[in-house]
Amino acid sequence: MSIAALAQRVGYKHYNHFSMAFRKRFGSVPSSF
Repeated sequence: MSIAALAQRVGYKHYNHFSMAFRKRFGSVPSSF
């Protein structure tokens, strides 16, 4: 599953918003996982 698809699945319309929230919560960008 792509990160963009995951972001949409959890309710984010834009990947960059998901990425910013993920980085704030976990201290790293989603692509590092």
